[in-house]
Amino acid sequence: MRWLNQVVQVTIVNLRSIPQRLGTSLVVVIGIAGNGPAARAELKAGDVILAVDGEKVTSQSAFYRKLWALGDAGVDVPLTVHHEGVTFDVVLASTDRTKLLKGPRLH
Repeated sequence: MRWLNQVVQVTIVNLRSIPQRLGTSLVVVIGIAGNGPAARAELKAGDVILAVDGEKVTSQSAFYRKLWALGDAGVDVPLTVHHEGVTFDVVLASTDRTKLLKGPRLH
């Protein structure tokens, strides 16, 4: 699986699609794991992901489909992000989520 930086489903973030008045949704970051690529890229809760690899995303499922289509863990993930009135592009290196999760404690 490809993960950017979240602990639950995208190592980038917990995402939520938020419906807007115009009939579209926004993909909004609602949480970031502290030890992954999104944190290193300084993404924040509340950031809106507008596009993955130049392709507009308006739902969480569209975000994941575009992310997974880029390739296996380790591939660069270009995002267009909107943060507090500023839109910018950032490239994150995806990673395998198992590298971010704690392993079992052995006695």
